[in-house]
Amino acid sequence: MSKRIDLYGKRFGRLVVVSRQANSSNGHARWKCVCDCGNEKVVSSDSLRSGKTISCGCYSRERFIKENRQVTHNLRKHKLYGVWRSMKERCTCETHCSYKDYGGRGITVCEEWLNDFKVFYDWAINNGYREKLTIDRINNDKGYYPENCRWVTMDIQNKNKRNTINRSILQKDEKGNIVNRWNSSTEAARALNIDASHIIKCCKGKYKTAYGFYWCYERVN
Repeated sequence: MSKRIDLYGKRFGRLVVVSRQANSSNGHARWKCVCDCGNEKVVSSDSLRSGKTISCGCYSRERFIKENRQVTHNLRKHKLYGVWRSMKERCTCETHCSYKDYGGRGITVCEEWLNDFKVFYDWAINNGYREKLTIDRINNDKGYYPENCRWVTMDIQNKNKRNTINRSILQKDEKGNIVNRWNSSTEAARALNIDASHIIKCCKGKYKTAYGFYWCYERVN
């Protein structure tokens, strides 16, 4: 009969043995251990002595996070990192120039993409991403999540996105009275012989007035 080995008080990695526990169903000795992080874990003698178990599990988690951060760091020069960052900023940063058209109207980024670039990167690579393609939301009233996103050419995206040129425009005087209602900024620009881009910038809040008038998109209820 082999001599029982007392592990009480001994340290194995991050674990310190504090008490003997009942043997496992196959007769192996087990010990209660306290991890440096404060968690308790019951471990067999074999796992402790062989070095198979050296923590409550926190070491593996920390190593995974560190490795994942390293992967993210290595991918920061990839074009997709810029796509991911821009997507998040226009949906979450109120000072972003495009927030009004994204986060400001309820467009969000799904949690798994918002918190982990590597998850977004893996989805992109496995779902048609190529150079010169851009991320596109299939339904422009919904957010960024796998089922609503795809990779398309700029031509296709321009056909799919909300077309600011064709939105109804209100032209107002300095007192806020409606002078004209136009079916689009293009229609107003042609009729008045002015630059449509200035009208759009007023509607987006970038300019206060243009050509002596206030301009805004007509609200759709």
